[in-house]
Amino acid sequence: MKKYFRAPLPNAVAKPRMAAGSVRILPINPFDAPPMSDVSPCLNCGACCSHFRVSFFWGECASSGGTVPDELVTQITPSRVAMIGTDRKAPRCTALEGEVGKAVSCTIYDKRSSPCREFEASWENGEQNTDCDKARARFGLPPLQPHWNEVA
Repeated sequence: MKKYFRAPLPNAVAKPRMAAGSVRILPINPFDAPPMSDVSPCLNCGACCSHFRVSFFWGECASSGGTVPDELVTQITPSRVAMIGTDRKAPRCTALEGEVGKAVSCTIYDKRSSPCREFEASWENGEQNTDCDKARARFGLPPLQPHWNEVA
């Protein structure tokens, strides 16, 4: 499912059938990755990268015009690949560096796949992510609390 943002139309560009100030829905380019925040709990977690299989459409691979390096994926079906390491009983993404729960980073952060781009820390946008909580629990980490991302 595509994510969308709402962009107001400038009065001079509005179509004749649209009222000035109307809103047009534009798709977000999933390959425009904002830099990871220094206050992100993800920088000292990494549990999701070591708990879930990260699978996605092969078209996200570099050889198909995507961004994910081909050497970091393995084919799981004719049309899907998974990040190496996440296709095992005890998963850990090959692109994850560091110790889960201490200090981690993604070596391909700006080239990561759509499941990684779309996965949000619990309460990041005001909603609990029970998958984040489940991954953290597996490593003995407490669930994130609401408002963790508010600046004091």
